[in-house]
Amino acid sequence: GDEDGFDNSHGEYTVKLGRELVITGPLPVPDQKFRVPCTMRDTGRTIAAVADVVGGQMTITVTLPELGYWETTAEMLNAGLPQPTFSLTEPIRFVVI
Repeated sequence: GDEDGFDNSHGEYTVKLGRELVITGPLPVPDQKFRVPCTMRDTGRTIAAVADVVGGQMTITVTLPELGYWETTAEMLNAGLPQPTFSLTEPIRFVVI
């Protein structure tokens, strides 16, 4: 999902409108699915992606539906879980171009 030529090293990722964004990584929790809210900064509109954890590996697939800045925070990520699992110092931002 992130576009070539952009600095995506500071928790901000650039994606083209309509492109599917796939995020993967280790998450040492039991197999489960949970919602991952993502809010558009300008309008406050919130959408939910689904995270699927299997064998300690998390996969999130989402297509952000509108141009602009979208973000998610640790509080938003933890809201759908039985106990807090995520800690982020800054929100994760997605810039849809």
